[in-house]
Amino acid sequence: MIEDKLVFAFEKQFGSMTADLQLSPSIRYTDFTRGQDFINEYFDRRDLSQSNAERDPSLDTRLLATQINDDYSEYQSGDYTMYGLAFLGDFSFDNGIAVTLGVRQDYVEADVTTPVELLLFPDGAIPQASDSEDLLSWSASINWTTDFGLIPYFTIAEQATLIAGQVGDLPTAQVASGSWTDTSDLWEVGLKGSFLDDSLYFAVNYYEQERVDFNAQAIVTNPTSRTEGIEAELRWVVNQDLVVTGGWTNMEVIIVEAEANGGQFGFYGADDIPQIDPTLVFGGQIIGIPTSPDGRRAGIPENIYTLTGTYSFNDNLAISGSVISVDETPSGSSGAVILPSYTLLNAGLVYETESWTFQLNAKNLTDERYFRSNFPDLFGSQIVLPELSRNFQARVAYKF
Repeated sequence: MIEDKLVFAFEKQFGSMTADLQLSPSIRYTDFTRGQDFINEYFDRRDLSQSNAERDPSLDTRLLATQINDDYSEYQSGDYTMYGLAFLGDFSFDNGIAVTLGVRQDYVEADVTTPVELLLFPDGAIPQASDSEDLLSWSASINWTTDFGLIPYFTIAEQATLIAGQVGDLPTAQVASGSWTDTSDLWEVGLKGSFLDDSLYFAVNYYEQERVDFNAQAIVTNPTSRTEGIEAELRWVVNQDLVVTGGWTNMEVIIVEAEANGGQFGFYGADDIPQIDPTLVFGGQIIGIPTSPDGRRAGIPENIYTLTGTYSFNDNLAISGSVISVDETPSGSSGAVILPSYTLLNAGLVYETESWTFQLNAKNLTDERYFRSNFPDLFGSQIVLPELSRNFQARVAYKF
């Protein structure tokens, strides 16, 4: 990928308004080649209780596409060029009102090919596709700094994006169908405030977004999502030695397709099929569409609460502590496996001189047992990842 851009920035005064303006033309060229083998991939533990003769011989003789340069699930190579022109303006008025406006126009040309002879299932594959698209992104935000310390604000935005894979690749079929670009929408309203000679600060906001957060590597597992949430923060500088902060995040993410269809594609885990002996499944895969009645994205806790504090004894020595509380959440979209709620307690100590820094951090002091999901949209019912038990980190630094 090669990108070049030029930014023109200047400031203008118009009576009671000050305008900071930027204009930026750009060009980006991307060249890619990518092959995938997700049909012959092996994903799971081997059943070590079985001998080689008892195991499915195909598991021991299976060759990945990269070993034989054949039988790819997908393979595409090509390039695309994006020509862009962006404008950003920040307009501040003497009465405390500020407006930020941004707009970006892009024109993209893409050319993609697929070597059909290298595919495992070549029937119906499209060997070549070319297309061009005009993309428009924009944002607008307004805030008002009042005389009594409050700052209400409102933001709305729409972003156009390319639906590309991990290496920036574009599948040939998507380019041929004209479905390789899409847009995401966001609006947010909030209130910020600063009091007690700026020693007490708070912020709270509510937002909604419909986001195209999928990429070309796996459309079925990365679909469009709709999110709404609340974020709140409080920071208090009690005195020159003590600082306390608190936070709360409430978030709900809905997978649009899962909500509409009652589920989404995924791999079944043992808890999804309790009527089947799981030992008959381990070492293989059962795929399907596990039910997800409410369409909620798994692995994202609805509520997270935080509380932190820092105390400085003098210019050299300081201690800190934090508490984090997280709600329980399903590991996979079916909700068959639930990750329990947990509370973490952390502490730190730092001693600094002009040249030396000594730091000790203790994490998960209560040795809480907790987990996070791994690829919840696909393998959430099969795998959970254990997080670290009580652990310590020490750091020594010397400045020359």
